[in-house]
Amino acid sequence: MISNKSYYDNLSPDVGDETEFFECNFTQPEPVDSGGGVYVGGRLFPGDDTPRTFTRCNLVNAEVPPGSTIVKCNTSIRRWSVITGTDEVIVDGTPITANIYSSVIYGRQTAPGVYEYKAVPEELEEAEDE
Repeated sequence: MISNKSYYDNLSPDVGDETEFFECNFTQPEPVDSGGGVYVGGRLFPGDDTPRTFTRCNLVNAEVPPGSTIVKCNTSIRRWSVITGTDEVIVDGTPITANIYSSVIYGRQTAPGVYEYKAVPEELEEAEDE
């Protein structure tokens, strides 16, 4: 068993024949757009379908191999610094358009290759005073 190691931004970490991971970080910086804005995790250990066990690991934007076991892991699919709007500010009398950045969580991986997505929030129009 390998425990407490970070493999951040590495889809093919050198772990030898080990198949059990405890409190390891496999987070990927960005999810993969599988088409039409549907995001999935980057496949860990591509080309190697050896089932592995991940317990209390950080699997943000990472997809585990088929047949793997996920136990109490963070399996969020998210993007950081997404432009979600703009705002106009005045700097020395000059109007400047500034981007508004947010982190967006799209859903999570519930089992190897299986995703549960949540609705992306819609911006609501402000109600007019009566």
